[in-house]
Parts: sequence; structure tokens; C-alpha cells
Amino acid sequence: MDRIHLFHNKRCSKSNQALNYLKEKGISEDEIDVILYMDEPLSKETARYIVDLLSDQLDELIRKPDAKKLGISMPEKLTKSWVAEHILKEPKIMQRPIVIVNGKAVIARPTERIDEIVEY
Repeated sequence: MDRIHLFHNKRCSKSNQALNYLKEKGISEDEIDVILYMDEPLSKETARYIVDLLSDQLDELIRKPDAKKLGISMPEKLTKSWVAEHILKEPKIMQRPIVIVNGKAVIARPTERIDEIVEY
């Protein structure tokens, strides 16, 4: 199995649940790349990669209440370029946790969605 990439916000209970869930399933910390995207900004390439992998879930990828609080007006129909641009500018609006492994991604809400892409 390839390494597991967890886009993690340590202040988010769902994100912490995802990390603990992986550990409970027997995944060692050495097999998980925990990306603290709130502390270290995403690169353009990484933002585009996330958006490409989750292109069928663009509406779920944006935390709409957070976008509204930040004064970000959202178009009726989200595009990949709009989402990538805005998660780069304001990483707080990106839904979390996001788990990527073997070129597949899920927004781990609920946490058990991780099982869709991770083999234990």
C-alpha cells in the first residue's frame, strides 16, 4: 500500500477522529503523512490534485459557513479552478479531513468513508 496522506486540522474533532481511526485499524504513524495544511500552505499543485481527485464532490469540498464568515461569495456552480484558487487563498474553507491513498481521495465524513480507499 502507498503512504496515506491525511490533510489534517489538529483543531478539528473530525480530523482527529480520522487520524485515530487509521491508527485503530492498525496503520502505523510511519505510514501516514499528516499534512497540517492550516500551518503550512498548500502548493498550487497539491490544491489542484485534491480538487481533481474530488472533482465529483466540489460542493462538499468547501465549508460554506466558513466561506460566508470570510465574506467569500460563492458561484452557483463551483468549478475546479474556483475551488483550487479559494482553498489556496483561505485554507480554512477546505473541508476536512481529506484522505488520499493510491490516487484516490475521500472527505472522511463520516470517518468510515476512509474504508472506501484504504486496505488494511
